[in-house]
Amino acid sequence: MKTLAIETSHVVGSVAVAEGPDVLAEESFEQGMVHGRELVPRMKALLERVGWGLAEVELIAVSIGPGSYTGLRVGVAAVKTIAYALGTPVVAVPSLDVLARNAPDDAEVVCPVVDAKRKQVYTCRYDGSRNRQGDHRVVHPQELAQTLSPGAFVLGDGLAYYADVFERRGFTIADESLWRPRAAVVAALGRALYMAGQRDDSLSLVPLYLRRPEAEDKWREKQEQIQAGGEK
Repeated sequence: MKTLAIETSHVVGSVAVAEGPDVLAEESFEQGMVHGRELVPRMKALLERVGWGLAEVELIAVSIGPGSYTGLRVGVAAVKTIAYALGTPVVAVPSLDVLARNAPDDAEVVCPVVDAKRKQVYTCRYDGSRNRQGDHRVVHPQELAQTLSPGAFVLGDGLAYYADVFERRGFTIADESLWRPRAAVVAALGRALYMAGQRDDSLSLVPLYLRRPEAEDKWREKQEQIQAGGEK
């Protein structure tokens, strides 16, 4: 099965192509939020490198978040366009599931910590087999640290801001090289989900946000203030 994988939940996005279980090529974007500029050219270059036409792709695996609102919108919009035009099957892969696979094999408890702004992090707990233990959540890092078991392996870009919260409690802190999800892992997980029977409707596909964007919250607050002022 020829798979195209897209990862845009992180500040550094990536794309990969795989045939069966083998990743043939992967490319990361430049540092920074350049997904809108980089995604399509990188995707085309990757397909040309392996000699595939876009119509030959048999599965698109896309990382759906939680993560960067802007990046996720870019990735999901691209997938919806391709799937609509070509009828290619789509599988959505949670970004924290992807990130958790960066942990070493001997880690028995894995906890991604992704910066969610507003002094919060996106997170989920995984066991030694990388099975999800509970739901994806958005929480304050101090609250998360209080609930983790000793020896947990913690990784993700939230550590750039809250490493001290977890270091004080003796958790294992991942090297920065392991802090971002990769499209190659999206390809592997997407293929596994597809083989297990998962199919996602590209028309109704939306990112996994967990909460409203900060700009939308501010707009709602402003509207409520205006409404309250008009009722006086």
